[in-house]
Amino acid sequence: MLPGIRVLAAIPNFVSMYHQLNYQSRHSSGEEPQAQLPAVRYRTWLGENEDQLAPQLNLVAKWQPLSIAAEQYRMAATRLVLSNEGRESTVLEITSALKGEGKTTTVVNIGYTLARDLGKKTLLIDCDFRCPALHKYVNVPAEAGLFELLDGKTRLQDCLSTIDEVACSVLLVGKSDGDISELNRIQQLKGFLPQLQQHFDFIIINTPPVLPSATMGILASLEHVLIVVIRAGATPKHVVQQAFTMLGLTAEAQVILNAVEAQSMPAYMYGYPMTYGRERTVGTIAR
Repeated sequence: MLPGIRVLAAIPNFVSMYHQLNYQSRHSSGEEPQAQLPAVRYRTWLGENEDQLAPQLNLVAKWQPLSIAAEQYRMAATRLVLSNEGRESTVLEITSALKGEGKTTTVVNIGYTLARDLGKKTLLIDCDFRCPALHKYVNVPAEAGLFELLDGKTRLQDCLSTIDEVACSVLLVGKSDGDISELNRIQQLKGFLPQLQQHFDFIIINTPPVLPSATMGILASLEHVLIVVIRAGATPKHVVQQAFTMLGLTAEAQVILNAVEAQSMPAYMYGYPMTYGRERTVGTIAR
């Protein structure tokens, strides 16, 4: 039996939003859209196909701060701040059952929002060693990363990459001289986290997806708060159930629904606690 689900936010489908923005811009001015977007032409917005965005556009909290998606990230970030008021520093892990559900996008948008909108000094750590992705969002990469820091080869300040002018730093994976040895690295990070907590209000760990990874059992012991990202209407219920079981979730689970289609948004706008209906996939409510 699955635990209840507390939906912190429901994020609309980014591709649909950018398609609409492109349509409105072209029909109003006859030119390619420019407003609040990075310096990429529309033909590069969607990456290699029309179902995927170029990575930098996933940071909608920056490029589209007035959008519903950005507002939903603010809602989630605000709830996290309010629910962790008693802690001087909060360690937050964001994961998903499978690859491709939007966990890294969630990490960067919540981290950016905590820093810019809520004034929290925030650190994002990329612990998805096999498929690191946070480097795609940094403006100024650091000379070193997590591996060099854990090996004692450099100082913390030399390992912090930046996304923007906001107080959101990124600790990339870095380079290892030998075998990555994921389990050993996570044990090292566990011992180093107290030092990091002295410098940051929120530390957000980008973890590997639950089902393909052997490291989540150890990673799950590091956090104060665990959030599972679920791709709405796409992730089968039994897959989510298996991930929850592996994570040892027995009570209410905190979830962010990602890629919610526009017609489904009204049912999720306020993040009320939910339980599963009889649907085959997560992300729809029985009416």
